[in-house]
Amino acid sequence: MLEVKIETGRTHQIRVHMAEIGYPIVGDAVYSNGKNEFGVEGQMLHAYKLEFEHPTTKKHMEARIDKWLWAARIFKTRSIAADACKNGRVTINNVNVKPSRPVKVGEVVAVRKPPVTYSFKVLKAIEMRVGAKLLPEIYENVTTPDQYELLEMNRISGFVDRARGTGRPTKKERRSLDAFIEPTFDSFDFDDDWEDEE
Repeated sequence: MLEVKIETGRTHQIRVHMAEIGYPIVGDAVYSNGKNEFGVEGQMLHAYKLEFEHPTTKKHMEARIDKWLWAARIFKTRSIAADACKNGRVTINNVNVKPSRPVKVGEVVAVRKPPVTYSFKVLKAIEMRVGAKLLPEIYENVTTPDQYELLEMNRISGFVDRARGTGRPTKKERRSLDAFIEPTFDSFDFDDDWEDEE
């Protein structure tokens, strides 16, 4: 087995070059002189990881989504980021993604943290965690204002999308809920209005 760093080329070119240096791809019927020593069907040309560098800046242009979410400080740990991907709370272009999916510069990553769905435009694809001061270089927050309104409503009332299993409301939360459902009208005197009509 060989590990090869290919600078450029398509599958056909890779097959030709590997055969030329004396290491044809296993299962390649065209460029291995018809030999099939291992009895496999099809070519055994696989990539365990694909990485790209920008041709002029030499910057790394791709990273795993779970590593990027952790490196960009959106989640505290990589395992939490991976769980969010597995549970369908992370999307790219409105498609749920697996933790191993590569994220590219320019893509918009949506992360659902109930009740809000945050959106981030990727400016750098990194896999190493950075300090909070460097975050503006890593992503641009493109979350819509209505999501922040929802967050503010949740903060004020405490009852928008209350998480299941958190138990019954506290006394303070119950008072807030009662005030929200049945507001008091201190500035109105309904008795005076009825007396005037008689």
